[in-house]
Amino acid sequence: MSLSSDELNLLVYRYLQESGFVHAAFTFAYESLITKSNISNKDVPPGTLISMVQKGLQLIDIENQLNDDGTERFMSKDGVEKSVGIKSTEPHTLDSGVSGEAIQDEDVSVLRGHVSEVFICKWNPKVDILASGAGDSTSRLWHIPKGASGLPAGHIASEGHIVLNHHGDTDSTSKDVTSIDWKSDGTLFATGSYDGVARIWSNQGRKMSTLKFHRGPIFTLKFSPSGEHLLTGSVDKSVVLWNTHKGEVVRVYNCHSAPTLDVHWKDDTCFASCSSDKTINIYDVSASSPRCTLHGHRDEINAVRWHSSGEYVASASDDFSAKVWKFKDDGTPSLLHSFEHTKEIYTIQWKPTNGGTQRILASGSFDATVKLWDVGSGMCLRTLTGHTHPVYAISFSPCGKYIATGSFDQYVHVCSADEGTVLRRFRGGGGVFDLDWNVSGEKIAVSFSDNTLGVIDFRL
Repeated sequence: MSLSSDELNLLVYRYLQESGFVHAAFTFAYESLITKSNISNKDVPPGTLISMVQKGLQLIDIENQLNDDGTERFMSKDGVEKSVGIKSTEPHTLDSGVSGEAIQDEDVSVLRGHVSEVFICKWNPKVDILASGAGDSTSRLWHIPKGASGLPAGHIASEGHIVLNHHGDTDSTSKDVTSIDWKSDGTLFATGSYDGVARIWSNQGRKMSTLKFHRGPIFTLKFSPSGEHLLTGSVDKSVVLWNTHKGEVVRVYNCHSAPTLDVHWKDDTCFASCSSDKTINIYDVSASSPRCTLHGHRDEINAVRWHSSGEYVASASDDFSAKVWKFKDDGTPSLLHSFEHTKEIYTIQWKPTNGGTQRILASGSFDATVKLWDVGSGMCLRTLTGHTHPVYAISFSPCGKYIATGSFDQYVHVCSADEGTVLRRFRGGGGVFDLDWNVSGEKIAVSFSDNTLGVIDFRL
């Protein structure tokens, strides 16, 4: 077996995508020109590069234990090398020891149709319609049947799903769907793509608007709370404010010096953006420049989130920290806390308060842990340690009592937010890129690197 340089580049590109290194994947694809090669991306199963490396290591290990005649050698207790017949090299599966009831495969609705990694999934905020986006240049709508999840429900949803192709709007060969957001009334949703185009769709899959402006991939987009505006952030460093109804540019913000990685609304008049340039900008929609810029991170910032009270904005960075800024009544910010992990922090979420006064921030890290922080005291309330690989997705249930976590160890854990114990766990067929609770808090959607989605029932 031999590999051409293009084939090896494709394997590396797919590995970067599957591992969640979307920015590195884009840069590698751009510099290697892999998207212009004649090799088909669709025929490469998830995890191919890792599988090949693992098999290579196993082969080296076997060779080190064999004599020239094929017999196995080992050292006895007295230091004498002896030869025996070849033993099985089948690897053993180790139990991670994580507690919690295991969810069986037959109790999960598996949604099939995508032909590449599923990067994102988002429930309609009003009804059980699920939107997904993948590396196959499509978004898809899945009407999830009422009642229990399981194989029959997954089959029904898969048979009736709607495919939304992202071809034809540009000449770009890379149209991976990287971001999705629903309008608050559930009538529309938007998708952002590697081709730099945002698209607005009806909840039945009809394309309503094609938003062209960016000169690089879109990694983030968000509807304003009222749905009047849409924000898009791109590798081209800009943030664009769109009129949702007209599909027109309202304002362009060229205030970052590196790719914009996330945006988030405080309310209909104020929003934040974060960037690889290690800064967070706070904007008013009526102004063309930021109200203020927050400094403090030492590496690129992956996520930014306003607390529902509007008092705090939190950020997650590759510098191993999650930071929280507090805003005074006059709008002046001050750095309140810097919460630390031992590796990069990819995702953060605020726990729903539901009338309570405690402010809790959850952070998911490449160190395989999720930490819950009390913003009032600055203390770590608990650390969730059940995963063995980087955590890419966390999501609180609408009631705030539970938190779902997803990792590239292929596991989804559903934990008690108050006690930190794992209540349920499910292992899919690939690494977890994203997960989301439906509006009733009864089901969790999960997107996997093996081209599938899962819908897990959660009713205690």
